[in-house]
Amino acid sequence: MEPLDDRRLSEILQTVDHSLTDQYFLRRYQRSTAATVAPLTLSFDSTSLSTYSTTIKDAAYGYAKQNPELKQVNYMVVCDHNTGDVVYAYSYDGSINDKTILSSIYYQMQTMGIDLTTNILVTDRGFQSILNTQNAINLQPKYIQFLSLTEGGVRAQLRRNLPALTHPIACRDPYYQVSAKRVSDVWTENCEGVSTKIETHLHLYRNARVAEEDTNDLFLSVQEVLKAKNDGMRRIRALEKECQERLESVKDQNDSAKKKVIQKNAEDLKKLKETLQKAIDPELWRRTKRFLHENKRARAGEDVWSIKLDELSEAVQLFGCHAIRTNAISDPIEALRIYRQRQIIEEGFRQLKHEVGGARFASTESTYRGKLFVYGLAQAIRMNMLHTARKQNELNSKLQLPDESLRKTLLQLQGVMAVKRTTTDAFVTKAIPKRYRDLFEVLGVEKPPKTMYR
Repeated sequence: MEPLDDRRLSEILQTVDHSLTDQYFLRRYQRSTAATVAPLTLSFDSTSLSTYSTTIKDAAYGYAKQNPELKQVNYMVVCDHNTGDVVYAYSYDGSINDKTILSSIYYQMQTMGIDLTTNILVTDRGFQSILNTQNAINLQPKYIQFLSLTEGGVRAQLRRNLPALTHPIACRDPYYQVSAKRVSDVWTENCEGVSTKIETHLHLYRNARVAEEDTNDLFLSVQEVLKAKNDGMRRIRALEKECQERLESVKDQNDSAKKKVIQKNAEDLKKLKETLQKAIDPELWRRTKRFLHENKRARAGEDVWSIKLDELSEAVQLFGCHAIRTNAISDPIEALRIYRQRQIIEEGFRQLKHEVGGARFASTESTYRGKLFVYGLAQAIRMNMLHTARKQNELNSKLQLPDESLRKTLLQLQGVMAVKRTTTDAFVTKAIPKRYRDLFEVLGVEKPPKTMYR
């Protein structure tokens, strides 16, 4: 078969729209539900895909960590924890953040026929908002929400339970190396005009090792800036003393000489202060300045800057802490275990961006959805291959990908060749070494037949 030319490819890509992709993903979702008797655990996450296009309406400047100079299209993915399969994907305006789009994704999935109430929906801190939690409660799915500490109620619960979370044994799980505790989380469910009080779970966690590392890191940063500030003040005081001596030396001279000394003193002080200011990294100063106090009445020989110990102590109090809100799992360690499985969606994004070239794309308004759909298919195929390889490795530890790399596996399999006979349309496969046969087995692929016909 001859490859399609660019014009024909564009014509095909133009036929792809949200309604067609919704039908496709509905079938993917139905396949995942048919493959298991347990509820699906679905992780939600989004990534930004940079584009050079000037015609895509959804392309906008957003919050890209890479290539912030380019516009981007946001790409939401819903991933099955068990297989890494993408059961739903949706592209949207690059300026819309995760918190804003989540409720729309819930409703779109319901509209296309996905029953959210039978699954466990997992989101990370980027989706956290009181509104999104309330929407989840009203839609009645099972959810696991990883929380940042922006909510005052969550911080208050953590502080209230710190004695238990800091106990060396009582609430500690040695396998996950965290202390964990469940507290009640009461919400009002608004369904069909009826309000009902429901009790959910707020799981509180503290990792002592992370807390210590983060505390040391901040304390060292504060001390670094403190030393720089006090050393700088000593240099300024020394220069001020020198400037005073200069003035004393010209006190008997004319006004012109005095004016020159005063001007030079001012220039030297200004230059020194600018130099000292540049010596401290702006980001480091922004992070630490609220923990430092300047005593403008300090006497000669006394340090001008000191640490606000009470404020610093309060700031590090919740280091190493995080929380999960859920209505599905009452055991905090089990909830954490399920949440950590969402790492599979990050692996999917790595495949999308680094292995199939989806990090940046050039396209037009009429074809970009089709191109994203193709990238998504490539991601799904690679994730399926990785999932199969890991299952095969569980059955037989000798079967594994070379260096755990799918790319190296595919490169090695390029050595499998078939030669066309000159008299017929048949292709004859060359002898396949055992190392290649093992790769076919680990990928769950049958060995090519000896003879193939076009």
